[in-house]
Amino acid sequence: MIVDTIAKIAATGRWHIRLLGDLNRLPQDIRSRLLITVEQTLDITDSTVNIAIAYSGRDEITRGIRKLLMARRAAGTLDHMARYVTPDDVNTYLDTAGQSDPDLVIRTAGEKRLSGFLPWQTVYTELYFTDILWPDFTPSDLTIAMQDYSRRIRREGR
Repeated sequence: MIVDTIAKIAATGRWHIRLLGDLNRLPQDIRSRLLITVEQTLDITDSTVNIAIAYSGRDEITRGIRKLLMARRAAGTLDHMARYVTPDDVNTYLDTAGQSDPDLVIRTAGEKRLSGFLPWQTVYTELYFTDILWPDFTPSDLTIAMQDYSRRIRREGR
């Protein structure tokens, strides 16, 4: 189902698709189909849709730090990194590298938690909760969420 949904999103030609998560946890045929679909959207630069598949926030941070350590070891700067690593260094190796943090996360189905979704990136993100189930979430519901968001004063930790 997710392969077909992503293919439909790609077919619109409106969004660059970015997959978040450890795709190596997926069966090879599904992984291949997903990657082919994502490749079709690489030239689209206006908007990006992030789709989390086989995703865990803790796993993402662990994979990111592992990549950072390997890159620093290869560059011979591992000792320096141990003393001077910054949040920007970590950001560079997360699934969302190169993207700004989300302004808004909409959580459906009445859940009042993020469930490990983008724990690093959502530190100052506004949250919108609705009891509506995701399959029933309509463009009108999105408008309501966006109106709620537009009335907020963003302090981003200040």
